[in-house]
Amino acid sequence: MGLPLALNFALVTHVLLAGLFTFLWARNRGLSFQGSLLSGVIFMWGGAFYLHLYAGHLPNLTVMAWAPLYFLALDKLSEESGSSWFFWGVLALSMQVLGGHPQYVYFTSILGVFYIAFSWRGKVVRTLGRFVSIYIGAGLITAAQWGPGLEAYLESVRRIPMDPTSAKAFSFSPENILTLFLPDLFGNLHSCPYWGRWYLWEVSLFMGVAPFILAAISVVAGGKRAIKLAILAGIAFVFSLGAFTPLFPVLQWIPGFQGIRGMCKFDFLTALFLAMLAGQGLDILPSKKIDRVTLLRVVSILGIGIAAFSIILFDSLQSGWRGLWGGFFSRVPWLTQTLSSMDPIARGDYALHSGLQAAHSLFWGSGTMAAFCVLLVIRKVPALSSFGVPALAALELFLFARPNRPTFNIHDLQDRIGQVRALYQRDPGDYRVYGSVDAAMGMGGYDIWEDEPMVPLRYAQFLCRTQGIPADKFFSTSPFFTRFNKIYSLIRLKYLLGWGTHGLEAYRLPFEPLPRMILLSDWEKAEGGNTLDRLLDGGFDPRKKVLLERDPSLPPIAGKPEGNVQWKDLTSDSIEITADIPKPEILLVTDNFAKGWKAEAFPDSSCARYIVIPGDYFLRAVPLAAGHHHFRMVYRPLWFVAGKWVSILSCLLFGAMFLSWRLSSPVIE
Repeated sequence: MGLPLALNFALVTHVLLAGLFTFLWARNRGLSFQGSLLSGVIFMWGGAFYLHLYAGHLPNLTVMAWAPLYFLALDKLSEESGSSWFFWGVLALSMQVLGGHPQYVYFTSILGVFYIAFSWRGKVVRTLGRFVSIYIGAGLITAAQWGPGLEAYLESVRRIPMDPTSAKAFSFSPENILTLFLPDLFGNLHSCPYWGRWYLWEVSLFMGVAPFILAAISVVAGGKRAIKLAILAGIAFVFSLGAFTPLFPVLQWIPGFQGIRGMCKFDFLTALFLAMLAGQGLDILPSKKIDRVTLLRVVSILGIGIAAFSIILFDSLQSGWRGLWGGFFSRVPWLTQTLSSMDPIARGDYALHSGLQAAHSLFWGSGTMAAFCVLLVIRKVPALSSFGVPALAALELFLFARPNRPTFNIHDLQDRIGQVRALYQRDPGDYRVYGSVDAAMGMGGYDIWEDEPMVPLRYAQFLCRTQGIPADKFFSTSPFFTRFNKIYSLIRLKYLLGWGTHGLEAYRLPFEPLPRMILLSDWEKAEGGNTLDRLLDGGFDPRKKVLLERDPSLPPIAGKPEGNVQWKDLTSDSIEITADIPKPEILLVTDNFAKGWKAEAFPDSSCARYIVIPGDYFLRAVPLAAGHHHFRMVYRPLWFVAGKWVSILSCLLFGAMFLSWRLSSPVIE
């Protein structure tokens, strides 16, 4: 299976799984087939889930898709007998962990605790025991995944809490609650640039006008079960607001919250609970639990109000910056810098197109409300009465989802990769570049920067110091790089890249990058922040001296290093290194240090044991005595070694338990 087909298959499969699991959960909660189907469609095509397709967030989608099955297992968990809850719960939670985005797993688990608390039917100890057993089972099965992940987290920049101002950039913007039924009010991803805060795929709650009304019906007339779902949706939404709520300082005391930058991701749980409410609302709509006349009046008034505002907004666009829209748009706080950088014509076009899009969004919202009112009035046509509202809801979601299907020609990506490869062919070496986006990684090259959420802490602190940025603003500063000084020779930076009308443009920096591996005779002991101070000291020369945090048991020797070193990459996590040196040296490897790096001697090496320690604060250093050295440097975290065997044995045990359960289950004729 080729890469494009594999990616499309994975994306489509998880969109369908999200809908299927939501459908099954709704059916288990007693919703009709029609209501359950609508709940599944709302969740899988809604903004909080579906827009991550556009961003290419495969891990996000793979984790979110299993959340409905997780809550289904929690419902089963509260039943008097049976063991199906254990297997479904372990499966759902394990697949979430293996999906590769722990933040969503953590958020789902937090809401899972609230969900269990609201579902207690007596026997608290039994319920809690069952709940914990799901996590024990999933934890054992996925130990090979979460163990190394936890170890990497503890060495990453995510350990540093963000300041409240930066945290707001990653929280759900309060005004975006309007995207529940007005998806394009702040622009979109395909026809009008999004001008709201953060990324639209992170802060869109779109579920549609009809589903929103159905969810409201459920809250009003659905009884205690609906109220519980509404409360859970509200809790998830409050969490998603992050730094926009006064609770944010309190949340920082919860273990794990300090390093979370995407509190807005709680919104997918809000969307999931609202989807369930909408399905229940559809079942309530034909009954006498809801007063249709009152409902018709409320929806009509709301629709007329939105339509009137749409007309006023459209009319104000004729007055340019002096009109209602122009005055508002020019005062939007987060747009000030963007607007000031534009020329007057571009600024006016931007405001005009954004205003037209907002007016159209309001118009279509009011039109959908009018259609809903018509379907409420028509009772004499059975087909329209039974299927009109769900059809309207599905049509809304389809029209939203269809233009947000991201498509691109993979040959464009391959062309960018080819241009970077051509640069390395013209100028061979293991140097790094900046600005390749994803092309350097695609051809096996090196870039100093990418959109990577798990940046090693030491590397991040080094970069922040060179750019004069506080470490707690690491994720919220843009652009991050404003200067490139000679200390960047340590990270082998050689070219700044850009993509112009004629393709790749490369600018050669005025300093020579260090090789990937270099022998140094002289070393100096420095610890913590002192190391960074010394590195950035104008008198420090990384070609002559290395800074170490511990005594290597070798005497520092001033002068030119002697000997040679050769290396060969065996895998992405393993390097074979050979060195012949007449005197003690420090081998500096200009790649990031992590505690999981080990050095293992081959039989022909003159030394039986090697250590890998931090060099120049964030790089790797290996002390070498005089002689012939032949060893393998390998990344093998302790948690991975232990977790691998725990996962293998647990999978075998889980399989045996599942088989035993199936064989012992009664056969239904």
